Amino acid sequence: MKQIVTVWGANFAGEDELGGFVQTGWDDDGEAVPSLFMRTIGTSRIDEDFMEVHYVGREYSLEAFADYLRSEYRSDEMSFAEQLPANLEETLGNYNSFIVIYGNDSGYGAVNDELFTISGRPEGSAAALLLRVVF
Repeated sequence: MKQIVTVWGANFAGEDELGGFVQTGWDDDGEAVPSLFMRTIGTSRIDEDFMEVHYVGREYSLEAFADYLRSEYRSDEMSFAEQLPANLEETLGNYNSFIVIYGNDSGYGAVNDELFTISGRPEGSAAALLLRVVF
């Protein structure tokens, strides 16, 4: 089974604005309406149970977020942290908001498998794909 972690960067005025960018809406019929984030990266669905949103501000530093990435996804079976660039803080440095999405292509039920086909910065997107690690 292949796994993927993508890290998207963007700039927002605060946590509320970031939250509005990633929040799935609902229409009058109770159907999910993809978030602005989903629409701008070209997908209609993301399993939000496998998505994290981080806002770097006064209480949470860029260095703390980079350390989180280096340590949170580390285990004997996973090689995510080892694939992070040595200049991780520099890669993240132009942004104050981050969206981390995990996916896999498991035969038992893939999760966010559309991530395997996304690369680069979709045209017109407020979010830039900073890291795409397949392991």
